[in-house]
Amino acid sequence: MIKRPARIVAHQPQLSRWPIGHQVRIAILSDLHACPRWMPLEAVEGAVAQTNAIGADLIFLPGDFPGHLPFSRPLEPASVVNALAQLRTPFGVYAAMGNHDWKDDPSARKSRAASTKWHDALEGVGIPVLSNQNIRLKSGDMELALVGLESQRAFGKWRRAGRSADDVERALDGIPAEMFTIMMAHEPDIFQVSDRRVDLTVSGHAHGGQIRLFGRP
Repeated sequence: MIKRPARIVAHQPQLSRWPIGHQVRIAILSDLHACPRWMPLEAVEGAVAQTNAIGADLIFLPGDFPGHLPFSRPLEPASVVNALAQLRTPFGVYAAMGNHDWKDDPSARKSRAASTKWHDALEGVGIPVLSNQNIRLKSGDMELALVGLESQRAFGKWRRAGRSADDVERALDGIPAEMFTIMMAHEPDIFQVSDRRVDLTVSGHAHGGQIRLFGRP
């Protein structure tokens, strides 16, 4: 069981196209894998409180909300998203889906539905899920595009044809070439085929880092 506060890691990326004179603080809360014993509801609530204390301008939730650890079962979406609904930030909280969000809804996965129970639960508490979509965020004279990419492993373990729900062209549709663009994608697989139209990509999935054994991550 998680009893201690989560470790917060800060990054200050140098971004060549970032609008001069502006500063934005983004908090990223990913891979909760909420389940009794390992990541119970009180731990999720604690992570929400820690995130709020950062005082971020934007909060990103890049997927994998349900737990899948041994001797446990996922928490119900309603309890998790009600905790996440307490996140507070001036410019909004936005989510994207991960492979386990799909895996936790076998019927949606089998039928390749447009959404899972986790999509619907998040939208139900007012947290937009960006599924191969983009929106514009504006503050004064600064405007940027936020893109949410659907899971690249929604229907299978590896990112292969027929196993992915992502659609990069659809996700970037309509964004002017000159606009600063942030992409939220659960799996960092997208880095291998990164698009020059995207200035910054944030992901989860790797749980703090990648380990490669015999050439496989």
